[in-house]
Amino acid sequence: MTAAQVIDEIKALNAEEREQVASFLRQYEDRPAVRYADDQAVEEASRRILDRHADLMRKLAS
Repeated sequence: MTAAQVIDEIKALNAEEREQVASFLRQYEDRPAVRYADDQAVEEASRRILDRHADLMRKLAS
């Protein structure tokens, strides 16, 4: 079976089955998964950056 044939077979699957295939393939990815920060973590990091670089932020804002 060629890669093109496999792709055609995957296209014919329903959404749930395609997700199972995608989940299976993700285990073979070489790059780390993307991580997302929640709102609280972003707010805390922003506050630390603004506090640490307050003078620079004031200059950029003017």
